[in-house]
Amino acid sequence: MPVDRDRMALFSNNLIQEMALYYETYGRINVNSIYFGGGTPNVLPLQWLDQIFESIHRYFKVVPGSEISMEMNPGVHSNVKLAHLVRLGINRASIGAQSFNGTVLKDYGRNHDVLDLKMFMTQVFEAGLDNVSIDIIFGHPSHGIRELSTSLNVLNNYPIKHVSLYGLTIEEGTPFYISNLTVNDDQQADEYEYIQNSLMSLNFHQYEVSNFAKSGFQSQHNIKYWTFSPTIGLGPGAHSFFQGYRYSNDHDYANYLLNLHGKLPQSNSLKMDWLEYISTRLRYISPIYFKQLEHFFGRQKIDKVRKILNKNVFNNIVYQNNEYFYIKKEGLALVDEVVCYLI
Repeated sequence: MPVDRDRMALFSNNLIQEMALYYETYGRINVNSIYFGGGTPNVLPLQWLDQIFESIHRYFKVVPGSEISMEMNPGVHSNVKLAHLVRLGINRASIGAQSFNGTVLKDYGRNHDVLDLKMFMTQVFEAGLDNVSIDIIFGHPSHGIRELSTSLNVLNNYPIKHVSLYGLTIEEGTPFYISNLTVNDDQQADEYEYIQNSLMSLNFHQYEVSNFAKSGFQSQHNIKYWTFSPTIGLGPGAHSFFQGYRYSNDHDYANYLLNLHGKLPQSNSLKMDWLEYISTRLRYISPIYFKQLEHFFGRQKIDKVRKILNKNVFNNIVYQNNEYFYIKKEGLALVDEVVCYLI
């Protein structure tokens, strides 16, 4: 697909303008992780990537040793570009592999095949990016353990440091929805357990419902999101949690531009919501401290949470003591059920 250079230039300029507004409003904010999302930001021309990086360092104070990640989809083959990204500071790649099985890729309508994927991964490593995450999708009723084993066996051949899982969901209006495809919950649960055990045998540690990492390679960006640490999202549809408020930019590009005149294009500014907090935070395998919850939601809410936890309705899948609680690995597949009790 050809790159619309005029649109890319407009997008880059608007992104830089939004950075400048943050600088004018809050000064030079410290950042210790940067994440380029949206699927294929590596398609941006180098001149615009150069300007974006220069502006990040001009308007924000990037802490030395920061994790700087970029989502990349296979098919954008350029050793020169990858090497340039590394020189700019990218030190982590998140590759939208989805599967290493050709039939699976075809059924999901991916625009790359297994050869494209392997070629791209080789180029990524040759460029010097050794902190690489891949996405793996599961749950399609026509695919099972055999197809998953093809993908997971590839992990023996590449120095992958991180794996993110995506269970298939059927969204209204999508091709799968139109074709009346349905997900078998029991099959998906069996595949999830198979992936858990397979990755554990390869020395990947599960640190969230859908994320696994080699020791020391957990995604710092993801952890900040799950723990509600301050984050700033730039661009249309970007979400932020900053100074105690959750807010988002308009998804519609025209409206985003309209709002980007002398003020930050924020909408839906809300105080932290209990449902959003607990359904997000519980996914991350790390202590949830009662004192922190009390700070956000008040003493009355915490007393109710303690009362629910003390009923022992979770069959030992939640650990708790006087200071904190967290969901055990055995309970990660049931996190939504636990959330229902806690709300």
